Amino acid sequence: FIFGTQIKIFLIKSEIQKCSKDIGKIVHVTILFLCTTSLTPQTDLHQSCRHPVRSWGNQSFGSHLHNMTVSNGRLRIPRAGRYYLYAQVYFRYLTLSIDDYHSGSDSHQVVQCVYKKTAYARPIQLLKGVGTKCWAPDSENALHSIYQGGLFELRAGDEIFISVSSPTAVYAEDSSSYFGAFLFDL
Repeated sequence: FIFGTQIKIFLIKSEIQKCSKDIGKIVHVTILFLCTTSLTPQTDLHQSCRHPVRSWGNQSFGSHLHNMTVSNGRLRIPRAGRYYLYAQVYFRYLTLSIDDYHSGSDSHQVVQCVYKKTAYARPIQLLKGVGTKCWAPDSENALHSIYQGGLFELRAGDEIFISVSSPTAVYAEDSSSYFGAFLFDL
């Protein structure tokens, strides 16, 4: 009886260890600052979304990076499987002038894209979110956030990154601009 119990305990422990190796593939990073967002368009990206955000970190409250790496704004996938990817970018335009309002430029299109970089020459667009907003001429700030999420089959070595249409309008606040992923294999 004791020998059988020891075998069961051993099997349970080995299953827990096996599961814990895979369950821990999770990341939630927040934007740090904007000076490393590319102001020069990256020509191999879709026309409306050519500015990769490169300044993500896990130093803020709620951020974590477990068994995954982020380098130069790209999240590297460590193991093949289904991953839930999500991203939110908060756009903030400064006060619009009355001249902007009367000229019709009170409307701003903001675009956020999630890309996958593989062995192919061009990154593959996975998600795209677009917002066109009109703000009153007396508004203090023009604010808009875009959230996206989806389940994707990824391979080990794939890199995930976020790009935007208007890098100067991205508001660098860690609770408003973030992205992440977690392994979702059953």
